Amino acid sequence: MISSVKFSGSDVIEDVCLPFSEGLNVITGETGTGKTVLINLLGYTLGFPLQIPFFLKKGQVEVHFSQGQEEYVVKLQLGGSRRTLELNSQRVGKKQLRTLFQNRVILSSQFDSKILESSEQILSVLDSFAGLGDLHNTYISVFGKLSEVDNSLRRLTEQLSQSAKVRESLQSELEELRAFGPKEGEYEELKSLLLKISEKEHITEARRQVVEILQEESPFYEGLKSLRAALSSLSMFYEDASTTLRLVDELRRTLETLKSGSEELEVNQSNVDEINERLFKYEKYFRRYGFGESSIIGRIHQLEAELQQIDNLPDRLEELSKSREMLKSQLIAAGLELAKRRRNAVERALADMQMFLRETNVEGDFSWQWVPTENSSLGLEIPQIGMVRSGQFVPASALSGGEKNRLLLAFRVVFSFPNSVLIFDEPDAGLGGETLSRLVNLLKRVSENRQIILITHNPQVAAAAKSHFLVERILNDDKMRVKINLLQGQRRIHEVAKMIAGQYVTATTLELASELVNRLSGGEPFGEVYTGD
Repeated sequence: MISSVKFSGSDVIEDVCLPFSEGLNVITGETGTGKTVLINLLGYTLGFPLQIPFFLKKGQVEVHFSQGQEEYVVKLQLGGSRRTLELNSQRVGKKQLRTLFQNRVILSSQFDSKILESSEQILSVLDSFAGLGDLHNTYISVFGKLSEVDNSLRRLTEQLSQSAKVRESLQSELEELRAFGPKEGEYEELKSLLLKISEKEHITEARRQVVEILQEESPFYEGLKSLRAALSSLSMFYEDASTTLRLVDELRRTLETLKSGSEELEVNQSNVDEINERLFKYEKYFRRYGFGESSIIGRIHQLEAELQQIDNLPDRLEELSKSREMLKSQLIAAGLELAKRRRNAVERALADMQMFLRETNVEGDFSWQWVPTENSSLGLEIPQIGMVRSGQFVPASALSGGEKNRLLLAFRVVFSFPNSVLIFDEPDAGLGGETLSRLVNLLKRVSENRQIILITHNPQVAAAAKSHFLVERILNDDKMRVKINLLQGQRRIHEVAKMIAGQYVTATTLELASELVNRLSGGEPFGEVYTGD
């Protein structure tokens, strides 16, 4: 149960510690005083996906929760745009808190009746109640894998239908590039060779001069030999002479190499045409695939790989088809098991649902129908709930607002753990007369074994509570603030009287309020019609 909720440090809500009791706790107050804001703060602190108003910029909410031997202290710290959560003095995330409290606390508002029209949300409540979360997650996992395989099969089938035309185009391109036969570094070699051919006369004359200078009897060659001999003698005494000697030797070797390679450059016009044609093709492929022989060679490898993939399409298609059959079998098995357990959980709860709805004066018989579905991550079948009237099924979406509220209340109470805390925002909205009397008696009975915290505007519900909290807006230091008080004794009687008669509270109204509180809080059933003198 939630033993206490403490608000502190806020510039909107006055500091207070609310001691909630076992059984029925009600929160009342004029419309717009902030009752729902308090419920939202409580729910947010426990990990529920609720909104906190923008005007709550600072403050702290501290919730004390216990269940059996387990005790938890949860804190929400508001600081501007920052919101931090702690569990037993350790920082935690909302997801961790939601997991911890999802079955320990049930929170529902009058606007949650849309849940009854959503198969996904109905199944979420059912799976949580029946402990089927892991089984449903297994189903979702297999469903996701099967969807991926189906998408792959569709893509492969499309590729296979177009593979003949694509293969022909790729093969033609590959043969063209293979026939061309690109080689690393060839482009620059051909450009250099073409430059040599264009400068043939100059190159021939320069080489003739080199050969002449390097003759054994030439003055240059003799001088070079003399220079080497002199440097060799000096190298024993001077380091610079040794360095120069090495340079002279390197020069001699280079000149000898040039002399030995000075053969005549043989060229004809056909060679030139071939070189120009090959350079033209290189430049064409560079524009298509990117500069460098490696880009052309890379395209050849890519084409070979793509052709191999096309050749492997039938095998890949067969492999995926087998995988699909296996996943389909797994999905059906998990779906059937999930459906069986869901149906069993619903079957066990049907009598309680029917009893709850009859006692709250909802016309007809409660009906939970299962509708087969395909290609859904929810399961092999989805639920549709409503009432059967005169042999006709009436879905929840077609019920009146009050009937939806009572159906939602029954659904959240019945499909929850027996020791979970129930938090409701105006579950009695739109009710009156005998129906409200029935609801009050039912809430009293449920609260004998479970803690209920709810917002109400009905004096009968407020009078039946074990603890009654009043939310007011007061002017404090020229600021409008929210004040929360636990009402007892005459203050509680007066508040119930105000709920009955508004501002026109009289002695008669106070007497009626006192009678309501005494009878309903004391355990006497409410709603019988008395006649007499």
